Amino acid sequence: MAAEKIRKIELPEHIQTLRTAICEGSDSEQVVVIIDELDRCHPDYALAFLEATKLIFSQSGFVFCLMVNTEHLENLANHRFGQTEGDEAYLEKFVDIRLKLEPSKEALASAVSQLVHKLPAKRLFSEQAAFSLESAAKLAVNLTQKTGIGMRKIERILLRVEMALRCYPDQYFDIPLLIYLAFENTLDSKISTDDLPRASLTPERAQNFLLDRSLASENPLSERPESQMMRVIRDDFPELLEIPRERFKFPDDRDYFDWAKVFAFLAPHYIPSHQHALNAVAELLVEAE
Repeated sequence: MAAEKIRKIELPEHIQTLRTAICEGSDSEQVVVIIDELDRCHPDYALAFLEATKLIFSQSGFVFCLMVNTEHLENLANHRFGQTEGDEAYLEKFVDIRLKLEPSKEALASAVSQLVHKLPAKRLFSEQAAFSLESAAKLAVNLTQKTGIGMRKIERILLRVEMALRCYPDQYFDIPLLIYLAFENTLDSKISTDDLPRASLTPERAQNFLLDRSLASENPLSERPESQMMRVIRDDFPELLEIPRERFKFPDDRDYFDWAKVFAFLAPHYIPSHQHALNAVAELLVEAE
């Protein structure tokens, strides 16, 4: 009888006193409690928490907002209590209304951009705008919107980029390229180099151009391979001609043709060095299947 008195009289009085104290000085007389990721707690704790919340706070002036995977919680309840009879699900005892709130494109873009701007970018591949964190953020937002992936996967992708930057502090990185490769490595479907044309400068592509040059005929009516390579550079990645000289890794101090700079001296190590950093990080990271 003493316990029943506490539950029905004393506890509600204490709860209302708590609400009054919280709402003092506010225009609202309601307390909104937001509970996130309850479905990630231990199953016994999650179910006990729901039941205690219903028992204690089922009074006027309190609103509970549960951010949960309802299907997961239902499965936990069914496993513990058995399948419910009829159409009533376990959560119906606790939830009055269910809402599905999708993030706006603007909010998601802003969140992705903020994550990219927090990357520890100490050594940029070039000081040009095309290699800046701002360009990297725009690329990440664009790839996010095109692929339709969620925030958790985006965070995992950018975590790989961040770890690569931290594990190789002395390496100069093209951060937009690093982000492009991280997206490509993580997603099942291959993304397009249209989003970052210089990501198409693979060693294989460069080798094919150089091979065509070595096998080119002397027919004056045909377009020379050098002209083809310069057209590709102008159309796809002219910014690579303006990067610091040491990025090309020339064997000597001579001046080289622009086509040779990009295809003979940059391409062999440009993408592979970035991919190597990401691969090394991937071997360290342990992710849930």
